[in-house]
Amino acid sequence: MTADAAGPARVPVALTAHGNASVSAALAPTLAGDYTLSVRLAGEAGADLGASPFALRVVPGAPDARASAVFGPGTQNMTAGEETPVRLAVRDAYANPTNLSVAEVRLTVNASDNSSSTASAPVARARLGEYELSY
Repeated sequence: MTADAAGPARVPVALTAHGNASVSAALAPTLAGDYTLSVRLAGEAGADLGASPFALRVVPGAPDARASAVFGPGTQNMTAGEETPVRLAVRDAYANPTNLSVAEVRLTVNASDNSSSTASAPVARARLGEYELSY
């Protein structure tokens, strides 16, 4: 028996025989997207087994601060009294764009005189992609 997972990336599939006429398959894709898992019997010209191939959807993992990015004009310069955008690219540990799953985003600005100011922005709708805050 062989198994293969194809989609945005090829994913190795490990098969384990349990000795009771059952086999389990293990795979760990890191790239989110739609995949196809094909299970075939060996020796039958690659004939798919049962309902194979199977459609799999791999969704992004939880937001990961180390893989996410903050960028835009507000990360370099700000002018007193003017809104300055700061953009957030929220990603999971494998750099897949992910949903922002917090109730609000908090931005703290530290001034050269050691004072600081904090602004909070509520997240109205969690969705994939980038977010923009103005401070």
